[in-house]
Amino acid sequence: FQNISPVDAVAILKQRQLVHFFRNPRDLRYTPCLSNYAYRSLRNFIQFKDESYSDWHGSFLLRVDNTPFISEEAEQSPQAQFLDVLQQTGAASLNQIPSVFSRFRITKGKHYDFGLSYVRANGEPMIYTTTSPFHLPETKFHFTIKDFSWKDFQLKKLILGYYKVTLGQGLIFENTDFFTPRKSGYGFRKRFNGISGDLSRNREYTLKGLAFETNYHNLRTIGFVSYDDRDAILNKDEY
Repeated sequence: FQNISPVDAVAILKQRQLVHFFRNPRDLRYTPCLSNYAYRSLRNFIQFKDESYSDWHGSFLLRVDNTPFISEEAEQSPQAQFLDVLQQTGAASLNQIPSVFSRFRITKGKHYDFGLSYVRANGEPMIYTTTSPFHLPETKFHFTIKDFSWKDFQLKKLILGYYKVTLGQGLIFENTDFFTPRKSGYGFRKRFNGISGDLSRNREYTLKGLAFETNYHNLRTIGFVSYDDRDAILNKDEY
């Protein structure tokens, strides 16, 4: 098969001897030492029974580090500068407040997807959405319904919560402040186009609300509505 090296083939054989069979594409994808190129090439030549998609799947990611992202002292937030003063007096240390990124995802079959993420930068205090009656950290979340069909009409995605939109490979519209080259390829090098749930670290230009994508024959429709706070509107009381 194209793009499948002897290393990839051996990895698949070893994993098959270990688990005896692959239930679904996820089992194949998580084969140790299998390259992304090999997986994307091989998945076009294999089939799985529909009932293999009915399982629940979940994952949890947690990253904690105390490496400063900003090297210039003048660029630090007031909270970070205050903590720096406390550090000089011996009362506190910036390293005592590390950066944290956590992400939780759970899927049901191939139609339902729920995700939740939380991010806090190095030296930054915890930000709460509400403090009464409970302290709830500010998080990103989304609930996605996808791949439903009624005759010629197809609901590709329906997203409630935070979502990303990219139209025309970012030339028409894109809600992110991260630089992404307009390339097509595999994995992280493939340019995203359309809508998807947003569990990224990005806090600026976020969209929170409802988004959908549908297909009807050759007609593709994308719509979204968002309500989210903005911090770059000047004199909002006058406009």
